[in-house]
Amino acid sequence: MSEVWVTLTTPQAGPPLWIVLLAALAALAVVTWSASWQLSRGLITIAHEGGHALAALLTRRKLQGIRLHSDTSDLR
Repeated sequence: MSEVWVTLTTPQAGPPLWIVLLAALAALAVVTWSASWQLSRGLITIAHEGGHALAALLTRRKLQGIRLHSDTSDLR
């Protein structure tokens, strides 16, 4: 088990600059092109709210659910 902990907590080298720039350009393209934004905004919101849910569960908060509305707003 200690090997797993060391693997999980050991800092790793950052990604190459070209990968960071490529990811930034891809993200910019998704949010600025209207058609791709309409398709992806729901998934992006689900991932975002999932992060909140995970943080709540890890801090022993009770979570009854997450309700997403068609305009991508939420109700926790």
